[in-house]
Amino acid sequence: MKMFIPSSKGNGGNKSKTAKSGQRREQRKRNRLAAVDDIYKDVEARKDRALGMRVQQNP
Repeated sequence: MKMFIPSSKGNGGNKSKTAKSGQRREQRKRNRLAAVDDIYKDVEARKDRALGMRVQQNP
């Protein structure tokens, strides 16, 4: 089994695949957390609106 064959893409040869998949996993995790955060904010805003408070929207 040959390891670390240098290639033009990524961080060299066979190593690049695992590194890239790791990045992809991180990105997925980040996306999921962001989605959960958005849902939570949305629920909070709706609750505030139901209570008749003014809703502040942060960019």
